[in-house]
Amino acid sequence: MVIAQLTMFPTDQGISVGSYVKKAVDRIRESGVKVIPGAMSTTFETETLEEVFSIVQAARDELSKSGCKRIYLSLTVDERVDKPASMETKINRIS
Repeated sequence: MVIAQLTMFPTDQGISVGSYVKKAVDRIRESGVKVIPGAMSTTFETETLEEVFSIVQAARDELSKSGCKRIYLSLTVDERVDKPASMETKINRIS
């Protein structure tokens, strides 16, 4: 299981970029993976690291298609192969 935390927004579209962030989050949702949007980042889980990169690329492409010429992106990945570990599992351990 791979859990990814993504922050992505354009830096060339003014100070209010929520509509662009929504486009990126919507594109992540369209991939069919489990998604938890947050105030500062979006977390999602996949089966493979390759799938994470494909989803990030699709979200970036969505912003690019929307006219963004400069995009800030920060990606954090937790890949666990010794046992299943989902976002829900991790959240339940601290709740």
